[in-house]
Amino acid sequence: MTTFLADLSQRDMQRRLSEALRVYVIAMGYPHGTEDQRAPMWLEHSRRPGWQAAAIFNTPAAPSGITGPAEELTEQARIVGIAYGYRGAADQWWHQQVSQGLRKTGCRATG
Repeated sequence: MTTFLADLSQRDMQRRLSEALRVYVIAMGYPHGTEDQRAPMWLEHSRRPGWQAAAIFNTPAAPSGITGPAEELTEQARIVGIAYGYRGAADQWWHQQVSQGLRKTGCRATG
């Protein structure tokens, strides 16, 4: 088995969204069906400034002659881990949650 990490483009994420969300829902222990609720949000996130994503892939074996995560190997592989992020902004939920938590602990939130 070959396991490797590779960046995902916005197009890759759109194309493999169901697979990525399935991994996420299982990892987080969320109920089946959460994928359908999160899909529009993940697509919207992928359009935000600074968005980047990476996935861990498994494939039974690398075809001979392929030594790295070439595009054709990625296409044949299964996503087993997923991560993405983007630059936050003050009007976004996560930024507000972190700022509130910092204030509660006496820290001053900046930016």
